[in-house]
Amino acid sequence: MSKSIKWELSVQVDDGTKITIMDGMEIAAIDQLKFVVGSNAPVNALVQPAGIGSAKFLFITASAYNDALTYKVDSSTTSNKLNAPVFLTGDGAVSLLGSTQEKFEFTNNINPATPVTISILVGRNAA
Repeated sequence: MSKSIKWELSVQVDDGTKITIMDGMEIAAIDQLKFVVGSNAPVNALVQPAGIGSAKFLFITASAYNDALTYKVDSSTTSNKLNAPVFLTGDGAVSLLGSTQEKFEFTNNINPATPVTISILVGRNAA
């Protein structure tokens, strides 16, 4: 049975420019994670089943954003800053994070030490 994810995004610039989009997609499964990343050790989040690579929607939010809060995807050595929400729709956009998006490793080097709550919502094809 398919599920539906819908979203609305509105962007407004000081000069009065405003762009609003409303869209959505049908997906087979939704995975939602919520966890705390302290300053002592990286936290691994298993975002979808092994080897699937079928994420079509990814939304990452945090209780605080900072250049010292980072994440790596799967076996990548590239650290991405989590200094703003991450909102990717469509398998093309999600694939920017790699081919499978299975495991995310979050590291919190915020100084002074500040625990951060991370929320991840994934829409994907069936396993």
